[in-house]
Amino acid sequence: MPSIATATAFLSTFGVNTHSGHAGYANASIVNNSLAYLGFSRVRDNLPTLGTASAVTNAMAAAGVKFDVLISSAMPAAGDAALAEHVKAIEAFAAKYKGSVIAVEGLNEANIQAFSYQGSSSLAAAGAFQKALYGAVKGNAGLAGIPVINMSLGMESDADAAALGDLGAYSDFANAHAYTATGQQADKVMEASLARAQRTSRGDPAVITETGYTTMASNPDLGVNQSAQAKLTLNAMLLAFENGSQQTYLYELLDSNLAPDGPQKEKHFGLFNTDGTPKLAATAIHNLTTILGHVDAGNGTDASKAKYTLGNLPGDGHSMVLTKASGAWDLVVWRDVKVWNDPLDKENVTEAKTVTVDLGGVQKTVYVYDPLGGTKPIAVYTNVSSIQLAVGDRPLIVEVGAAGPVVDLPPVSAPDLTMTAAQFAAQIDTLARSSGLKSVTLTDGKVIELASDATKDYVVRNYGALLGKIAGGGISFVVRETGANWRQDRTFDAAGLLTSTTDLAFDGGVLKHSRTTTTGGDVTDTVYSGGKLSQVVAMSNGRTVTTTYDVTTGKVAELVEKSANGDVAVSSYTRGILSGYTLNRADGSRTIDEFDAAGVRTREVTVDAAGTWTTSIYTAGVVKSRYVQRSDGSGENVSYGITGQPYVTMRQVTDARGVVTLVERSRADGTLVSSEAVAADGAKTTTTYGTAGNRLNAVIAGADGSRTTLTYDATSGKLVQSIVQAGGDTVTTSYTGGIVTQLSTVRADGSRDTISYDAQGR
Repeated sequence: MPSIATATAFLSTFGVNTHSGHAGYANASIVNNSLAYLGFSRVRDNLPTLGTASAVTNAMAAAGVKFDVLISSAMPAAGDAALAEHVKAIEAFAAKYKGSVIAVEGLNEANIQAFSYQGSSSLAAAGAFQKALYGAVKGNAGLAGIPVINMSLGMESDADAAALGDLGAYSDFANAHAYTATGQQADKVMEASLARAQRTSRGDPAVITETGYTTMASNPDLGVNQSAQAKLTLNAMLLAFENGSQQTYLYELLDSNLAPDGPQKEKHFGLFNTDGTPKLAATAIHNLTTILGHVDAGNGTDASKAKYTLGNLPGDGHSMVLTKASGAWDLVVWRDVKVWNDPLDKENVTEAKTVTVDLGGVQKTVYVYDPLGGTKPIAVYTNVSSIQLAVGDRPLIVEVGAAGPVVDLPPVSAPDLTMTAAQFAAQIDTLARSSGLKSVTLTDGKVIELASDATKDYVVRNYGALLGKIAGGGISFVVRETGANWRQDRTFDAAGLLTSTTDLAFDGGVLKHSRTTTTGGDVTDTVYSGGKLSQVVAMSNGRTVTTTYDVTTGKVAELVEKSANGDVAVSSYTRGILSGYTLNRADGSRTIDEFDAAGVRTREVTVDAAGTWTTSIYTAGVVKSRYVQRSDGSGENVSYGITGQPYVTMRQVTDARGVVTLVERSRADGTLVSSEAVAADGAKTTTTYGTAGNRLNAVIAGADGSRTTLTYDATSGKLVQSIVQAGGDTVTTSYTGGIVTQLSTVRADGSRDTISYDAQGR
C-alpha cells in the first residue's frame, strides 16, 4: 500500500504561475480571488519593482500570497551589480511582507529563451549566472535562509541537461518543466523530467515549476478542450505529489496576452479566462482542494490505522491516502490515461474499470466524491467494509471517518472589525467573500489604496455591500503607479470617479517635485530640496497661494496669497513665527502688519483707496492707539485702555487745518462719558453723559460770545432746562417731560419777564 501523507501536506505543495501586470493580471482582486478559489497561496512570478505589475504584486503579498521569485531573462545582461540591487529589492520585499518570499529561482528555460551573461548566451553562461545568483542570495543576510531553485530548461532534452552539467552546488532544488504531451503516458514523462532535472542539481530534491495545458485545442501536443484540461491537470497534480515534487506550479492562473505577437497557444494556458471566470480546470481544482481541505469533527476513526486494498485496479491505476486532523482519511484513486486524441483534436472516451476497495474493516460512513462533478458526494455508504468504484479518466476520492459530507462554505468574519485602511485593502477580497460581517471601522482615514484601475473598477462594481459596511462612509480610493524616477497617485471618490491626480518626480530616490491636479482644475505644486519640503504653490479659481519653507527647520518662511481680483498678501516668518504681513489690494489700498519675536502684532498700517492712512499700535496683541490721516489733511487719534480715568477710550478728530474739531471719551462698553465738538464757526459744544450713555448736560460756547447751557433728565433723557446767555441777556427755559413750562428773560438793564405755560406748553 502506498505511503500515507496528510491532506495538508499534499495541498501545501501546489501553486500556480502568474504574470503580474499583464492582461487580467492587472486586476489584483481577480488574481487574489482566483487563487482563493483554487485554494492556492503560492505563485511563481518575477518581482517587478515598477508600474502596475509592482502594485499588483504588492497587493498579492499583502493579501498573504507567497512567491517563488523568478529571475528575469533580462537580468544577466545588466551585470552583477544590477543583480545585487535586484536581490536587495527582493530582500526589501521579503522584509515588508513577512513570509512572502519562499524561493528565488534561476533563469527560465535558458536554452530556448534569449539571455546574455558576460557576453555569452551559452548554457555554460547560464550556469555561471546561476552560481552568481546563488552567491548573491546566500550572501544577503535577509535572504540567506531562502532556498534557491536551479534554472530550468525548456523542451527538456538529455543533451541540454548534459550540456548544462551539475549545478547542485549552486541550488537547493532541482527544477523541472514537466509538460506532458497528450499522446504520451504522463507518469513516465514526469518521472523522466524530474530525473533529468535532478541530474543538473545532484543531491537536491525536485520541484516542478511549470506544467499545464493550453485550451487552444488545435495546438499539437498540449492543446486540449476545457474538459480534458481539467482531467489532465488533476492527473498532473496527483502524479507530481506521488513522484516526489516538493512544490508544483501549474501553468498558468489566467489566460494571458503575455506575448501579443507570440504563439496563440501561449494565450490560453490559463485555469481561468482573462476576466477571472473559471475554466473547468479551475472548478475541478477548487472541488479537489475543498474536498481534501474539509475537516469536521470526525466520527472517531483513527487515520493512522488506515488500511485498504484495491482489487482489479488497471496497470495505469494509482492511489494514495491523505489523512486529516479529525482522524478521517481520504483514499484518492485515479488512472493515468490518454484523455485527448491529438491528431483528431477531440476528447477520448475512456471506459471505466470497476475497482473493488477493501477498507480494512467495517466503516461507519463512507463518502465518494468526483472533483470533476462538484463537492457533493456521488455516493454514500454506511457500515460497509468494501465498496466498488467505476474508475475512468477522472480521480475519485473515498472519504472514511468524516462526521458528514463536505460543505463548501465562504469564510466567516467576526461581525465588527477595526483596522487601518491598508489592512482593509489587504483583506478586501476575503472580506467581500465572507459571511457574518456587519461593520468595519477604519482607524487612520478612509483612503483605500488599490493596485490598479482595473482593481478599483472591480471593487466599485462588485464590493458595494462590503464598502457600505464601513462606519461613517465617506471613503475614497487611490491608485498608485511607480516608475523609474516618478510616481503617480490618482484619487477617486466612492463611485470610482477621478477627483485628483498627483505626479511625483524623484532624483536618485529622493522626492524632488509633486503636482496635484483636481478634476475641478485646482493645481498644487510642491517643491523639495534634498528631499525636504521647500515650497508649495496652490492654485484654485484664479487664486494662488505660495508657501515657502526653511528647508533646515521645515518651518514656514513666507506665505504669498494672490487672489483672482489682483490682491496680493505676503506673510513673513522668522523661525516659523509670523514676523510681518503686507496686503496690497488691486484698488491701491494696502495693509502692513508688524509683529514681535513671539508673533504678536505690534503695529498695523492701512492705506485705503482714497489715500487715508490708519496706524494702529498694539501692546500684548491689544490695540492701544490708532492714528488716522486722510488725504485732505484731516485725521483722528484714538487711545485705548486708559486707566485712572472714568473713561478707557479717547478719540480726537482734527480738520484739514489740524484744528481739533471733536474729542470723545467713552467707557469700556462704548457709551460716552463726555465730548467736545467745535463747529466750523468756532462754536464749541461740551457734553457730559450718564453711565447709561444718556446726555446729562451740554454747554455751547458760541463764536459770538454767547453761552447756552442745556440740562437733561437723567432718566428720560428729555430736556429739563435751557439757559442762553448773549449780549448781557439771559433767557432761561424750563421743561417738564420735554414740554416748556416757563420762559424767563433777564436783560442787561435789569428788567425781566416771566411767561408760564400750561401742561400742553400753551
